[in-house]
Amino acid sequence: MFEMSAYAFLVQFIHSYGEQWSSGILWPSRVRFAGDKNKKMFSGSDLDYYEKYIGPSLPHPEQLEIPPVTGRLGQTIEQGTKRGVFAIANYINQRLLKPIMDWLQRVLRPLPMDGTFNQQRPLDRLIWSTCCHCFDLKSATDRWPLSLMFEVMCHMFDRRFAPGVVNSALGANIFDVPFVKKKRSSVSFVTGQPLGYYSSWPLFALTHHFVVWWCAQQVHPGRRFDKYAVLGDDVIICDDLVAEKYKEVLDFLEAKISVHKSLISHSGTGEFAKRFRVRGLAVDLSPASAQALTNFYHPYGLMAINDRYPVRRVWFQPCAG
Repeated sequence: MFEMSAYAFLVQFIHSYGEQWSSGILWPSRVRFAGDKNKKMFSGSDLDYYEKYIGPSLPHPEQLEIPPVTGRLGQTIEQGTKRGVFAIANYINQRLLKPIMDWLQRVLRPLPMDGTFNQQRPLDRLIWSTCCHCFDLKSATDRWPLSLMFEVMCHMFDRRFAPGVVNSALGANIFDVPFVKKKRSSVSFVTGQPLGYYSSWPLFALTHHFVVWWCAQQVHPGRRFDKYAVLGDDVIICDDLVAEKYKEVLDFLEAKISVHKSLISHSGTGEFAKRFRVRGLAVDLSPASAQALTNFYHPYGLMAINDRYPVRRVWFQPCAG
């Protein structure tokens, strides 16, 4: 009941900003196909269904006499240093985004250049490459333009469905921030979209692929380009011209590259998905995690180390006793 009233408040917030196509367009159950000629007709009828039957039946915060909580921001501190902020979203909004996330993941899974489901597969394709431009984006999901994701969704579906997904369900958000001040405060993402929303990560990854494809088309017109790998905000490009164009495009999009985490090499050295490779990306020299090594005393810990790092089992015999 409280989640439904908070969602009703969120839809009012979306309409107050002049956005006509709210996330209510996602409410009716429907099978959509990218490039369908009837996609505009479906979008209009789905929004009419929500406004006629669903919207009026939702409880409003005024009826419950409680302040609406449309979402909260949480934080994690990795090894006591890096702070990661994530969104705890409204349950109704999350359920509406779940089919979008499932579809985006099905699009990403067969891409050989994507490492969402297998981090080593796209890197293995680039073995014997000598030119390696490894970039790491700074605050990628927070700074990645919503307008870019909007245009990608418009290209695949239509300009009625895309606002309901990108501008409304992802872009229009209000979060309580309990760890900033003692008193209650709220913030909203203006540029990017909050990490933790369903479809947030796969949509960002897909648009990242689109950026690399566009850059390759500018410098190698008409050629299929697959000498790269993408895992979220990690990217390795094995082409000098495409890499230079990629940096120009990111400067234009105001998505900053983390220079101290990036690596440029012409000797086949690269870093991708926390894996460090040399000699044409054929030899893995990734250091062993100290946290993983502390579990050597337990059989399960030894099995985890053996699965993750290419070491000989005979080396574990002195540890196992």
